[in-house]
Amino acid sequence: MRTISCPVCWGGMESAVSGCTKCQTPHHEDCFGFAGGCAVFGCGGRACGPIAVTATTLEISADAPAPEPPRPAHGLPRSSGQRLVDAWLFLQRNAPPALALALFTTLLEVAGSWLMGVTPLSRIPGTGSAASHSMVAFGGGAALVFLGRNVMPFLYSVLVITFLFARARGKELSTGEHLWITLCRLPRCLWASFRVWLIAAGPFVVGCGLFFTSSPIELNVLVGLASLAWLFYMTNEYWLVVPVAAMGRDEEPGCALQRSRELVALARWQIFRGNLRCGFTLMLVVMMTSIFACLAALTLPSFAARSTFEGAGQLAMNYIMLAMPVYQAMLYFECRRAADRSFLKFAPTEVTGSVQS
Repeated sequence: MRTISCPVCWGGMESAVSGCTKCQTPHHEDCFGFAGGCAVFGCGGRACGPIAVTATTLEISADAPAPEPPRPAHGLPRSSGQRLVDAWLFLQRNAPPALALALFTTLLEVAGSWLMGVTPLSRIPGTGSAASHSMVAFGGGAALVFLGRNVMPFLYSVLVITFLFARARGKELSTGEHLWITLCRLPRCLWASFRVWLIAAGPFVVGCGLFFTSSPIELNVLVGLASLAWLFYMTNEYWLVVPVAAMGRDEEPGCALQRSRELVALARWQIFRGNLRCGFTLMLVVMMTSIFACLAALTLPSFAARSTFEGAGQLAMNYIMLAMPVYQAMLYFECRRAADRSFLKFAPTEVTGSVQS
């Protein structure tokens, strides 16, 4: 009789009395609990109990480890719509920290805009000229707006990556540990994003500048289209730069830009179409929210009520846009899993997108 082996530790089993109740594959009860479910790829069973020993069971439970399942010829397991829905559901399950971050971002933007455009510069206390006051107010407001619109989304991206990665490995980190890891990895994310901006947006800005020169209109149009195509192409190539950088040097020691291109190459066209659909969907929702907030604010009688309603609309838009970092994180895990089947083998489906029957 062939030795029955556990697919988790590959240790021998005296009898196949326990295992996955869904596919009837023998498991040690401790190994089943450690793996968080059935170790057979594509099964997805979560219950361990008595099973029936059959000839098929003995054939599946061999003495040597089973070969890795074949990788898909191309593409990722989930569509962009499914991934966006999972990202939105994740956002709802973790609404308190997301709402807190969206509220803080909104306050930064409102305070920055107030300093830049609403504050009567002559009333700012201090001892200097009106010009110096205006420079201080405008500079401080611009810094707050930049912090709210650019740095805070990166902060949330790193938080999402560390949370999902820790959860996929079965670890629970405290809030302090999450924040410390985030602050340590945030500079790498900002530096990588700045390099992407130079590579992708730099030529686009130059092309837009040439578009308005006195050159022939045909040349201007050609340069403008080429710059736009370059922007779309490079943005897609470096779409996973932030998740790669947020993983840290231990998991992703190489260049974040090069690693992003390697992962995107696994399903470049599928990722490009998904990014367009996801971006269009989120922008459409944000535009509808903004229009509704503005129209509703116009009907309110007092300035305070209108300002409050507009602030609530800005808060809702910032909260909705937090789905994008979650979408990017899930896409990164899917691409990483497609490249290496051993990566997060027992992770939840929402993280890696593994197909489970």
